[in-house]
Amino acid sequence: MRWVVCGAPMKVTKFDGILYPVLCITWLLGVIGNVNAQLIRADFFNYPDGQIVGAPGSLWVNNYEPSNQTAVVNGRLYLDQTNQESVRIEFPSQFNSGMVYARMTVNFSKLPEGNGNLFACFRGNNTDNLRGRIWATTNGVISGKFRLGISEAGEPTSFIARDLSLGSNYTVVCRYEVTNSFSTLWLDPADESDTTYRVDHGTNLDLWTIGQFAFLQTAWYQAGQGNYIGALTVDDLRIGRSFAEVLPLVKFLSITKSPSGFVGMSAIGQGSTNYVLQANTNLLTTNWSNLGASIADSDGLLNFTDPAATNFPSRFYRLMKQ
Repeated sequence: MRWVVCGAPMKVTKFDGILYPVLCITWLLGVIGNVNAQLIRADFFNYPDGQIVGAPGSLWVNNYEPSNQTAVVNGRLYLDQTNQESVRIEFPSQFNSGMVYARMTVNFSKLPEGNGNLFACFRGNNTDNLRGRIWATTNGVISGKFRLGISEAGEPTSFIARDLSLGSNYTVVCRYEVTNSFSTLWLDPADESDTTYRVDHGTNLDLWTIGQFAFLQTAWYQAGQGNYIGALTVDDLRIGRSFAEVLPLVKFLSITKSPSGFVGMSAIGQGSTNYVLQANTNLLTTNWSNLGASIADSDGLLNFTDPAATNFPSRFYRLMKQ
Protein backbone atom coordinates (compact mmCIF):
# COMPACT_ATOMS: atom_id res chain seq x y z
CA MET A 1 0.00 0.00 0.00
CA ARG A 2 1.33 3.45 -0.96
CA TRP A 3 0.72 6.61 0.98
CA VAL A 4 1.11 9.58 -1.35
CA VAL A 5 1.73 13.18 -0.34
CA CYS A 6 2.84 15.54 -3.10
CA GLY A 7 3.57 12.55 -5.34
CA ALA A 8 6.07 11.00 -2.93
CA PRO A 9 5.59 7.75 -1.03
CA MET A 10 4.95 8.02 2.69
CA LYS A 11 8.06 7.09 4.60
CA VAL A 12 8.06 4.37 7.25
CA THR A 13 10.54 4.06 10.04
CA LYS A 14 11.01 1.54 12.82
CA PHE A 15 10.84 2.24 16.54
CA ASP A 16 10.97 -0.28 19.40
CA GLY A 17 10.52 -3.17 17.01
CA ILE A 18 7.20 -1.87 15.62
CA LEU A 19 6.65 -0.18 12.29
CA TYR A 20 5.07 3.25 12.65
CA PRO A 21 4.08 5.37 9.64
CA VAL A 22 5.80 8.74 9.45
CA LEU A 23 3.95 11.44 7.57
CA CYS A 24 5.88 14.13 5.70
CA ILE A 25 3.85 17.28 5.04
CA THR A 26 5.13 19.78 2.45
CA TRP A 27 2.01 21.98 2.38
CA LEU A 28 1.56 21.60 -1.40
CA LEU A 29 -1.17 19.02 -1.06
CA GLY A 30 -3.36 18.17 1.88
CA VAL A 31 -5.09 14.93 1.04
CA ILE A 32 -4.24 11.32 1.72
CA GLY A 33 -6.50 8.57 0.46
CA ASN A 34 -8.65 6.61 2.87
CA VAL A 35 -6.89 3.41 3.85
CA ASN A 36 -9.62 1.52 5.71
CA ALA A 37 -9.16 -2.19 5.16
CA GLN A 38 -11.92 -4.23 3.56
CA LEU A 39 -13.48 -6.32 6.33
CA ILE A 40 -15.73 -9.32 5.90
CA ARG A 41 -18.00 -7.95 8.60
CA ALA A 42 -17.76 -5.24 11.26
CA ASP A 43 -20.28 -4.40 13.96
CA PHE A 44 -19.94 -1.81 16.72
CA PHE A 45 -23.44 -2.63 18.03
CA ASN A 46 -24.67 0.94 17.70
CA TYR A 47 -28.29 -0.15 17.86
CA PRO A 48 -31.07 1.05 20.15
CA ASP A 49 -31.26 -0.87 23.43
CA GLY A 50 -33.23 -4.06 22.87
CA GLN A 51 -33.10 -7.22 20.80
CA ILE A 52 -30.37 -7.36 18.18
CA VAL A 53 -32.33 -9.60 15.80
CA GLY A 54 -34.60 -7.25 13.89
CA ALA A 55 -32.94 -4.06 15.12
CA PRO A 56 -32.64 -1.29 12.47
CA GLY A 57 -29.71 -2.18 10.21
CA SER A 58 -28.90 -5.42 12.06
CA LEU A 59 -27.77 -8.41 9.99
CA TRP A 60 -27.93 -10.84 12.93
CA VAL A 61 -30.38 -13.74 12.75
CA ASN A 62 -31.55 -16.31 15.27
CA ASN A 63 -29.43 -19.44 15.43
CA TYR A 64 -30.89 -21.33 18.43
CA GLU A 65 -34.39 -20.92 19.77
CA PRO A 66 -35.90 -19.36 21.71
CA SER A 67 -35.66 -16.04 19.90
CA ASN A 68 -35.55 -12.50 21.28
CA GLN A 69 -33.14 -13.22 24.15
CA THR A 70 -29.95 -11.59 22.79
CA ALA A 71 -29.94 -7.86 23.42
CA VAL A 72 -27.90 -4.72 22.89
CA VAL A 73 -27.36 -2.65 26.05
CA ASN A 74 -25.65 0.76 25.92
CA GLY A 75 -24.04 0.06 22.55
CA ARG A 76 -22.71 -3.38 23.42
CA LEU A 77 -23.97 -6.89 22.76
CA TYR A 78 -24.98 -8.48 26.06
CA LEU A 79 -24.62 -12.24 26.57
CA ASP A 80 -25.97 -13.95 29.70
CA GLN A 81 -25.98 -17.61 30.70
CA THR A 82 -29.62 -17.30 31.81
CA ASN A 83 -30.63 -16.92 28.15
CA GLN A 84 -30.68 -19.69 25.56
CA GLU A 85 -30.76 -17.85 22.24
CA SER A 86 -27.68 -17.81 20.02
CA VAL A 87 -27.31 -15.51 17.03
CA ARG A 88 -25.20 -15.57 13.87
CA ILE A 89 -24.17 -13.24 11.09
CA GLU A 90 -23.70 -14.39 7.50
CA PHE A 91 -20.60 -13.55 5.46
CA PRO A 92 -21.03 -12.19 1.93
CA SER A 93 -19.21 -15.31 0.67
CA GLN A 94 -17.97 -18.64 2.02
CA PHE A 95 -14.28 -19.40 2.59
CA ASN A 96 -12.71 -22.81 2.01
CA SER A 97 -9.02 -21.87 2.22
CA GLY A 98 -6.67 -19.44 3.91
CA MET A 99 -7.34 -17.70 7.23
CA VAL A 100 -10.27 -15.95 8.85
CA TYR A 101 -9.83 -13.63 11.83
CA ALA A 102 -12.24 -12.27 14.42
CA ARG A 103 -11.51 -9.47 16.86
CA MET A 104 -13.73 -8.16 19.66
CA THR A 105 -13.65 -6.36 22.99
CA VAL A 106 -15.13 -8.37 25.88
CA ASN A 107 -16.02 -7.33 29.40
CA PHE A 108 -17.30 -9.93 31.89
CA SER A 109 -19.67 -8.95 34.69
CA LYS A 110 -20.32 -12.46 36.00
CA LEU A 111 -17.93 -15.41 36.29
CA PRO A 112 -18.41 -18.58 34.24
CA GLU A 113 -19.78 -21.57 36.15
CA GLY A 114 -18.84 -25.25 36.22
CA ASN A 115 -16.35 -25.99 33.44
CA GLY A 116 -17.36 -22.81 31.61
CA ASN A 117 -18.46 -22.80 28.00
CA LEU A 118 -18.00 -21.22 24.58
CA PHE A 119 -19.55 -17.84 23.80
CA ALA A 120 -18.28 -17.13 20.26
CA CYS A 121 -17.20 -19.15 17.23
CA PHE A 122 -16.96 -19.47 13.47
CA ARG A 123 -19.68 -21.46 11.76
CA GLY A 124 -19.91 -23.08 8.33
CA ASN A 125 -21.86 -25.20 5.92
CA ASN A 126 -25.04 -23.95 7.65
CA THR A 127 -24.63 -26.46 10.46
CA ASP A 128 -23.35 -26.30 14.02
CA ASN A 129 -20.01 -28.07 13.64
CA LEU A 130 -18.52 -24.99 15.29
CA ARG A 131 -14.89 -23.96 14.77
CA GLY A 132 -12.56 -21.55 16.54
CA ARG A 133 -14.62 -21.82 19.72
CA ILE A 134 -13.78 -19.07 22.22
CA TRP A 135 -14.28 -20.29 25.79
CA ALA A 136 -14.46 -18.80 29.28
CA THR A 137 -13.77 -20.80 32.44
CA THR A 138 -12.77 -20.53 36.10
CA ASN A 139 -11.09 -23.95 36.20
CA GLY A 140 -7.60 -23.76 37.67
CA VAL A 141 -7.94 -20.01 38.29
CA ILE A 142 -7.71 -18.12 41.59
CA SER A 143 -11.00 -17.15 43.19
CA GLY A 144 -12.81 -14.30 41.50
CA LYS A 145 -10.87 -14.60 38.23
CA PHE A 146 -11.42 -16.34 34.90
CA ARG A 147 -9.53 -17.34 31.76
CA LEU A 148 -10.21 -17.47 28.04
CA GLY A 149 -9.29 -20.24 25.63
CA ILE A 150 -9.83 -21.79 22.20
CA SER A 151 -10.98 -25.21 21.01
CA GLU A 152 -12.38 -27.14 18.06
CA ALA A 153 -15.28 -29.55 17.78
CA GLY A 154 -15.06 -32.24 20.47
CA GLU A 155 -11.51 -31.26 21.48
CA PRO A 156 -10.21 -30.13 24.91
CA THR A 157 -9.87 -26.37 25.24
CA SER A 158 -6.45 -24.67 25.34
CA PHE A 159 -6.46 -21.69 27.72
CA ILE A 160 -4.27 -18.61 27.88
CA ALA A 161 -2.35 -18.55 31.16
CA ARG A 162 -3.60 -15.17 32.30
CA ASP A 163 -6.09 -14.58 35.11
CA LEU A 164 -8.68 -12.00 34.08
CA SER A 165 -10.88 -9.70 36.16
CA LEU A 166 -14.53 -8.83 36.06
CA GLY A 167 -15.34 -5.33 34.84
CA SER A 168 -12.25 -4.97 32.62
CA ASN A 169 -12.10 -4.62 28.83
CA TYR A 170 -10.00 -7.20 26.98
CA THR A 171 -9.19 -7.29 23.26
CA VAL A 172 -9.61 -10.83 21.92
CA VAL A 173 -8.35 -11.92 18.49
CA CYS A 174 -9.03 -15.38 17.05
CA ARG A 175 -7.38 -16.80 13.91
CA TYR A 176 -8.78 -19.89 12.20
CA GLU A 177 -6.94 -21.75 9.44
CA VAL A 178 -9.72 -23.05 7.25
CA THR A 179 -7.93 -25.92 5.54
CA ASN A 180 -6.56 -27.65 8.67
CA SER A 181 -8.74 -26.35 11.53
CA PHE A 182 -5.79 -24.82 13.39
CA SER A 183 -6.84 -22.04 15.76
CA THR A 184 -4.96 -19.29 17.62
CA LEU A 185 -6.24 -16.98 20.34
CA TRP A 186 -4.62 -13.73 21.53
CA LEU A 187 -5.39 -11.44 24.45
CA ASP A 188 -4.53 -7.75 24.04
CA PRO A 189 -1.96 -8.40 21.27
CA ALA A 190 0.31 -5.75 19.81
CA ASP A 191 0.54 -7.58 16.48
CA GLU A 192 0.27 -11.07 14.99
CA SER A 193 3.75 -12.10 16.17
CA ASP A 194 2.92 -11.26 19.80
CA THR A 195 3.27 -14.38 21.99
CA THR A 196 2.81 -12.73 25.39
CA TYR A 197 -0.77 -13.93 25.89
CA ARG A 198 -1.42 -16.38 23.11
CA VAL A 199 -2.42 -20.01 22.76
CA ASP A 200 -2.50 -22.29 19.69
CA HIS A 201 -4.86 -25.19 19.21
CA GLY A 202 -4.06 -27.71 16.47
CA THR A 203 -6.56 -30.43 15.61
CA ASN A 204 -6.30 -31.02 11.84
CA LEU A 205 -9.96 -31.83 11.38
CA ASP A 206 -11.54 -32.13 7.97
CA LEU A 207 -11.95 -29.06 5.77
CA TRP A 208 -14.91 -26.98 6.91
CA THR A 209 -16.09 -24.09 4.76
CA ILE A 210 -16.56 -20.99 6.93
CA GLY A 211 -19.43 -18.64 6.22
CA GLN A 212 -20.81 -17.28 9.51
CA PHE A 213 -19.83 -16.04 12.94
CA ALA A 214 -21.96 -16.72 16.00
CA PHE A 215 -22.43 -15.74 19.64
CA LEU A 216 -23.87 -18.23 22.11
CA GLN A 217 -25.35 -17.98 25.59
CA THR A 218 -26.62 -21.32 26.94
CA ALA A 219 -27.71 -23.69 24.19
CA TRP A 220 -31.04 -25.36 24.85
CA TYR A 221 -29.39 -28.81 24.88
CA GLN A 222 -26.90 -27.66 27.58
CA ALA A 223 -29.42 -26.09 29.95
CA GLY A 224 -29.24 -27.60 33.43
CA GLN A 225 -25.78 -29.14 32.95
CA GLY A 226 -24.01 -26.49 35.06
CA ASN A 227 -21.35 -25.38 32.53
CA TYR A 228 -22.05 -21.75 31.75
CA ILE A 229 -20.41 -18.64 30.30
CA GLY A 230 -21.37 -16.20 33.07
CA ALA A 231 -22.31 -12.78 31.68
CA LEU A 232 -20.39 -10.44 29.40
CA THR A 233 -20.64 -7.65 26.87
CA VAL A 234 -19.07 -7.64 23.39
CA ASP A 235 -18.08 -4.60 21.34
CA ASP A 236 -16.02 -3.65 18.29
CA LEU A 237 -16.44 -6.91 16.38
CA ARG A 238 -14.31 -7.09 13.23
CA ILE A 239 -14.02 -10.13 10.97
CA GLY A 240 -11.47 -10.24 8.17
CA ARG A 241 -8.92 -12.24 6.22
CA SER A 242 -5.82 -10.79 7.89
CA PHE A 243 -4.69 -9.71 11.34
CA ALA A 244 -4.10 -6.16 10.13
CA GLU A 245 -7.71 -5.91 8.97
CA VAL A 246 -9.19 -6.77 12.34
CA LEU A 247 -6.55 -5.10 14.55
CA PRO A 248 -4.75 -2.48 12.49
CA LEU A 249 -1.54 -0.81 13.53
CA VAL A 250 -2.02 2.91 13.85
CA LYS A 251 -2.24 4.58 10.44
CA PHE A 252 -2.81 8.12 9.24
CA LEU A 253 -6.00 8.43 7.21
CA SER A 254 -6.14 12.07 6.11
CA ILE A 255 -4.64 15.53 6.47
CA THR A 256 -6.38 18.86 6.08
CA LYS A 257 -5.16 22.44 6.23
CA SER A 258 -7.49 25.11 7.59
CA PRO A 259 -7.60 28.70 6.19
CA SER A 260 -5.75 29.84 9.32
CA GLY A 261 -2.90 27.43 8.58
CA PHE A 262 -3.69 24.86 11.27
CA VAL A 263 -3.14 21.29 10.15
CA GLY A 264 -5.54 18.55 11.14
CA MET A 265 -4.85 14.82 10.93
CA SER A 266 -7.08 11.80 11.32
CA ALA A 267 -5.79 8.31 12.02
CA ILE A 268 -7.00 4.85 12.95
CA GLY A 269 -5.50 2.55 15.55
CA GLN A 270 -6.76 0.30 18.32
CA GLY A 271 -10.00 1.30 20.00
CA SER A 272 -9.87 2.98 23.43
CA THR A 273 -6.06 3.21 23.25
CA ASN A 274 -3.97 6.27 24.09
CA TYR A 275 -1.66 7.65 21.36
CA VAL A 276 0.85 10.50 21.32
CA LEU A 277 1.44 12.63 18.22
CA GLN A 278 5.12 13.50 17.74
CA ALA A 279 6.83 15.79 15.21
CA ASN A 280 10.32 16.18 13.79
CA THR A 281 11.91 18.24 10.99
CA ASN A 282 14.69 15.76 10.20
CA LEU A 283 14.33 11.97 10.07
CA LEU A 284 18.10 11.60 10.53
CA THR A 285 17.77 12.80 14.12
CA THR A 286 15.88 11.45 17.12
CA ASN A 287 14.61 14.85 18.24
CA TRP A 288 10.92 13.99 18.26
CA SER A 289 8.68 16.44 20.11
CA ASN A 290 5.39 15.51 21.74
CA LEU A 291 2.54 17.60 20.33
CA GLY A 292 -0.32 16.05 22.28
CA ALA A 293 -2.08 12.86 23.29
CA SER A 294 -5.48 11.47 22.42
CA ILE A 295 -7.49 8.35 23.20
CA ALA A 296 -8.89 6.55 20.17
CA ASP A 297 -12.64 6.07 20.24
CA SER A 298 -14.21 2.62 20.32
CA ASP A 299 -13.80 2.36 16.52
CA GLY A 300 -10.08 3.25 16.78
CA LEU A 301 -10.47 6.73 15.25
CA LEU A 302 -8.19 9.63 16.30
CA ASN A 303 -7.98 13.32 15.47
CA PHE A 304 -5.06 15.72 16.03
CA THR A 305 -4.23 19.33 15.14
CA ASP A 306 -0.89 21.11 14.82
CA PRO A 307 -1.36 24.90 15.08
CA ALA A 308 2.39 25.47 14.72
CA ALA A 309 2.69 23.69 11.38
CA THR A 310 3.02 26.90 9.37
CA ASN A 311 6.30 27.67 11.16
CA PHE A 312 8.06 24.87 9.24
CA PRO A 313 8.63 24.32 5.49
CA SER A 314 8.20 20.59 6.07
CA ARG A 315 7.51 18.39 9.06
CA PHE A 316 7.42 14.68 9.87
CA TYR A 317 4.81 13.14 12.15
CA ARG A 318 4.45 9.82 13.89
CA LEU A 319 1.97 8.28 16.32
CA MET A 320 3.23 6.33 19.32
CA LYS A 321 1.06 4.08 21.50
CA GLN A 322 1.41 4.85 25.21
